[in-house]
Amino acid sequence: MIARRKEENVSNVGIRAIWRISAQREWSVSIARNLVIRATMQETKSGWRKNVCLGW
Repeated sequence: MIARRKEENVSNVGIRAIWRISAQREWSVSIARNLVIRATMQETKSGWRKNVCLGW
């Protein structure tokens, strides 16, 4: 009984650790995606401004 409980605890801890790692990975991926989107938006804005300035 005690050994069985210990195994369950170990598996729960392992699952929690895996879930935490995957959650952190997803979070960092979403942050990276937001940064990339922001950077590309800024680039297109500045590029658009340059084109407008050159066009006029």
